[in-house]
Amino acid sequence: MEPYTYTPLPEPNNDTGMHIRLLKIAPCPNTNPLNSTLTCSIFSTSLAEAPPYSAVSYCWGDDTNQAPIAIVEHEGDDASNNTPRSLRVPATLIPFLHRARSMDASGYVPSKPVILWVDSVCIDQCSTTEKESQVAHMRDIYACAATTHIWLGEEGDSSAAALAYAHSLRLSLGHRLGKHLSDADTLSVDTILSRRPSADEVSVNINDPNLEAFFRLLERPWFTRAWIVQEVAVSRNAHVVCGASAQPWITLLFAWGYLMACHTWVWNVHPAQRLWQFLALGLSQREWGAGTELQWWRLLARHRSFAAKDPRDKIFSFYGLKCKREFEAMDITPNYGESVEVLYTKMAVKALEMGHTEVFNIPRLVPFPSSTLPPLNIPTWVPDWRHTPLTPNTLTQCESSNTKWTPPWRASLTTTFTPTFAPSNPTSPSHPKLKLEGYPIGRITHTTPNPWTDASPTTPTPTYLEQARIMQATQSQLRTWETILIPKQHPTSILTPHTLLPPFLTTHPQSPTDSHLRAAYTTFFGGTLLNLSPQATRSAITYFLVRQVFLHLLRLIFLLLPLSLSLAHDSPYPWLLAVLFEALAKTFGFPSPDMLFRTHGAGSPMVNRRAGRVRGSSGVEYMGLVPGLAEVGDWVVVAKGVRVPLVLRAREGEGEWEFLGDAYVHGVMGGEVWERREMGGEVCGEFWVV
Repeated sequence: MEPYTYTPLPEPNNDTGMHIRLLKIAPCPNTNPLNSTLTCSIFSTSLAEAPPYSAVSYCWGDDTNQAPIAIVEHEGDDASNNTPRSLRVPATLIPFLHRARSMDASGYVPSKPVILWVDSVCIDQCSTTEKESQVAHMRDIYACAATTHIWLGEEGDSSAAALAYAHSLRLSLGHRLGKHLSDADTLSVDTILSRRPSADEVSVNINDPNLEAFFRLLERPWFTRAWIVQEVAVSRNAHVVCGASAQPWITLLFAWGYLMACHTWVWNVHPAQRLWQFLALGLSQREWGAGTELQWWRLLARHRSFAAKDPRDKIFSFYGLKCKREFEAMDITPNYGESVEVLYTKMAVKALEMGHTEVFNIPRLVPFPSSTLPPLNIPTWVPDWRHTPLTPNTLTQCESSNTKWTPPWRASLTTTFTPTFAPSNPTSPSHPKLKLEGYPIGRITHTTPNPWTDASPTTPTPTYLEQARIMQATQSQLRTWETILIPKQHPTSILTPHTLLPPFLTTHPQSPTDSHLRAAYTTFFGGTLLNLSPQATRSAITYFLVRQVFLHLLRLIFLLLPLSLSLAHDSPYPWLLAVLFEALAKTFGFPSPDMLFRTHGAGSPMVNRRAGRVRGSSGVEYMGLVPGLAEVGDWVVVAKGVRVPLVLRAREGEGEWEFLGDAYVHGVMGGEVWERREMGGEVCGEFWVV
């Protein structure tokens, strides 16, 4: 067949507005839609006058994995007699197009044609100008669709059982609340927890194959795409379709919310990153529905771990959401003619000129050994919005399913930031260096050997032994961090009384004060508050420390047993007993301390960061939570107009600095150092960051 050739879309005008293309699929000629020939046509229409259509949200897959569909010229309702032309589309889309002929939101309608909007078909992918125009209006296209079909792929891994289980969890949530949940209901965790369990709720157990199937469903590639945030958030009537099974999208949100509120232990048995992505997706959808205006940096930081093949889409995919005004104020519109380096740098420069110093709160991208991401030629202070598993989260965003907290930090008090740029060299005006003014807090003198690693399970159904190994890995990291934040003054041995205490109680000749311990664990969590409550945070830390004493004594017992002397340090069995004990406690309603620890501040600020100590010029030492890229000898500074301390690295002999990221430094976040230096008449230093 000859290749299909697109006819350019009409230019937008005041009468009809923008135009789009729609894909029309003729009814299935028999009762087997999966094996019969597709008959398709493409026609254009103004969006305002478009017939009812369904938008499709799906995962393209590998660019090389494509398949042809036959397109015939559109002539009325019957295009079957025209000469077909071939159009290559993502192969992942083909099964859906076959099924779409016999499916809509209400059931099967084989006698009617299906009208769809599918980006790979309805946008001429070879026309940069058209892509830019259509991407700028993507929000309107999905918002105007009668239905949005979320295509997860063909049935597999018990996906039908997973969707049925999600429906049963939604019913359980309704039983808990004593009401039938409509698609328009929005609920908070506090509302759910305020109700008593109902006898009609489904049983949720760790080895339930339906729960395992639900977790595997969430592992599908669709859930990691950056574009889905806008596609789902603005849709009026979204349905998840997997093979022949379908459920309303809101059913998955209700199911997830029920598990998070009523069965929080799932955080211990499922990879936290995927659960966090699902939470982020729900937050953005809820804010869109509520009409909440959102700061651009908060939205991009929230969804930074979502993937996009084109790194420019890490920005453009969110263009139509509630931060569109801020994007336009920064002169950011979909433009595939400029490079990703130019886009990222222009956005950072414009943001700083508007006073958005949150640019400095976006941690630098940390390369991943097996990653294929090419390096970008951008200044170190310009956020690279791509993501790797080693990249930390921002410290200035603390969110959970029912809370959103911006820390009230003012490390530089009420000073204002005035950007000053200069070319790094005369031949590179698009690669500017930036002048910061401020005071050095001090140099990093100690850090943990490695950044904190979130020890998540490797499967959706970890055994008790695997959970024990996860606890063992977490405890090993904790002992290292406690040693850095609360350094030991005297060595200990197995024969000393100090052995009877965990590391955080053997760090001084006498036990550290309560305030010292709380300062250390506040630093662990980057100063975030659990559920926005200082009391809840104190209680969680106390609960965790008590559990730490118990775990240390349990480990000590195994250490003293003759048969385990050689295995005590590596054996998971002390931790296996702890896991079994906590599983028993869970049945009586006691929350897991590990769960509180891992979900504190939702997103775990310590993940991919190091604990460190910072020594000032006067000899004062501070506890700090610093970027994973930080090393001993790097400087921590407070900069004028910037809310949090920044970590910089001096470039030898150049008088210039490299930006590493933001930091939490206990005792500095309220402006204490800034006030002391300013009151002493000290003049701000200059730091040219390249």
